[in-house]
Amino acid sequence: MRFRARPGDGPAGSRSAVPPKRRRARSAANILIPILLSWAGSEALGQYWFGDPYNYSSYRFTYLSPDAFVTLDNGSWTYRPNTTVTETIVYKKPFGGYFAESTCDYPIDDVGFIGNPSGRRNYDVLLLGDSFTAGEAGCSWMPELRRRVPQLAIYNAGLAATGVENWAMSERYLLDRGFRFAHVVMIFIDNDFFRPLAGRNGEGAACLHDIARCTPRDYSYPLVAGMDLAAVSASRVHTRFRDEVDYWWMRNLWVSHFLIDSISRRWTGRPIAVSEATLTALRAIEADGGTLHLIKVSTKTEAALRADSAYSEVVDRMLATRGLTYDRCPIPYAEFFSYDAHPTARGYARLAACVSRIIGRYQPADGEATNRSR
Repeated sequence: MRFRARPGDGPAGSRSAVPPKRRRARSAANILIPILLSWAGSEALGQYWFGDPYNYSSYRFTYLSPDAFVTLDNGSWTYRPNTTVTETIVYKKPFGGYFAESTCDYPIDDVGFIGNPSGRRNYDVLLLGDSFTAGEAGCSWMPELRRRVPQLAIYNAGLAATGVENWAMSERYLLDRGFRFAHVVMIFIDNDFFRPLAGRNGEGAACLHDIARCTPRDYSYPLVAGMDLAAVSASRVHTRFRDEVDYWWMRNLWVSHFLIDSISRRWTGRPIAVSEATLTALRAIEADGGTLHLIKVSTKTEAALRADSAYSEVVDRMLATRGLTYDRCPIPYAEFFSYDAHPTARGYARLAACVSRIIGRYQPADGEATNRSR
């Protein structure tokens, strides 16, 4: 017996029987599902192969001992001499509360720098650098460095959030007070050559003197005994819901966030170049000090992505034109803090081991360290 197909039966009939809305939904699904699967696969693969390159400075709250800084006449700054500065770094979690990621105590010498013996003036090595040299977050690594090279007298002049302009001022400040160094070692990260001269005065100093004078714009708050750090931090920032969503995205699905952010920066970013003021400061360091040696430390972003940053590439070209080279001290991604951009104590111990291998080749000056003066 033969049957005759009725209208609507078979492939053509099945298509005509599907409502238009359902057909559109199927078409959208056929497009969106592969996109979502590709995105999820890229996110998972990226997170497996790389590390989170972000540091969450917008959600960082720094608490320091009151009146921790002294502004110098040359525009730079030091810590307050003959004190101990305590620093606690607090972070906010996405859609969450606040937690202290690190706390360090920094003994300050008689002229305002971290972890040096007071009174001595002749040194084999002067260390110039930023927060990595100071030991921010993971705490000072100078004791470990000195343990590894006991034959050398090392002076640490590292200052957080500074660049080459500040370092030239720090060196001149020390020379004017009778210090002498046989070798000058600049320990730098990718953006140190792009930081202008930084002081510690104005509203920031007023805030560190009296918490009542602090505003949400201040970078550091005074660390007052018994204060509720979470409550004070919460009073400093008021995020909108979309900001919290973006923060959560950045923290948990950073691969897609970083790719979109990078594309945006490429289209809207400006060319980067080392300023003439920085070049002048570099020349001053070369002229003032003993033998100059440069050491580059990898940042958290560079360690996460396993590649030099655009800032590093610009610095490489600039140094090449001046005939300057540098050694590298890489720190693996696992030895950086989860939220903060700085190394942990383990990362700083690795840095101490690397620097000690480099400067361990120096011969002690036996108190005869000298400098050329302007």
